[in-house]
Amino acid sequence: MVKFGDYLENCAVNKYSDKYIRYNELKTCLDRAIRRKINGQEEFYRTLEHSYIITKDFAEEWIVKLESEVESRSVIISEVLELNQVCKNVYF
Repeated sequence: MVKFGDYLENCAVNKYSDKYIRYNELKTCLDRAIRRKINGQEEFYRTLEHSYIITKDFAEEWIVKLESEVESRSVIISEVLELNQVCKNVYF
């Protein structure tokens, strides 16, 4: 059985590697929160919010980009397929 963090890393589209959630970082923060380390819960929520914002902004950028490129369909199709790969890896 492949661990989820390894799965994400292996399936990530390199071009967008900085747009994925920071799974290993979140896992570490969650461990600290569970062990009731000082500020562990706050650190987890900050990291989670930061990952969410990165992912949300990435999705919004793609939508704007695709809407502005309606004229060049071949570019859109290839980019939608690439975005599909990113989403498939994250949400399988």
